[in-house]
Amino acid sequence: MNDFAELKKIVLDLKVEVDKLRVTMPSWFSLGDIAHEIDRKRDTIAKYLKANFEPDVDFKYLGARIYVSRDALFFIRKHYEK
Repeated sequence: MNDFAELKKIVLDLKVEVDKLRVTMPSWFSLGDIAHEIDRKRDTIAKYLKANFEPDVDFKYLGARIYVSRDALFFIRKHYEK
């Protein structure tokens, strides 16, 4: 039973650390920054966004710029890491 208590403490500590990261991480990222980071063209990522994600939830337009939510960013990175 002691192992379970230690494991539970580790999981709770990890949850606290993840919550801290969520607070410091911005909610929206510009498409240009994402394209630069992933090393893909903006148009490629924009087409992927429009085909697989929901506007105004996962991405939004502010003027001519596209911003991507941090939740969608995780899936975009995962898709293009291949």
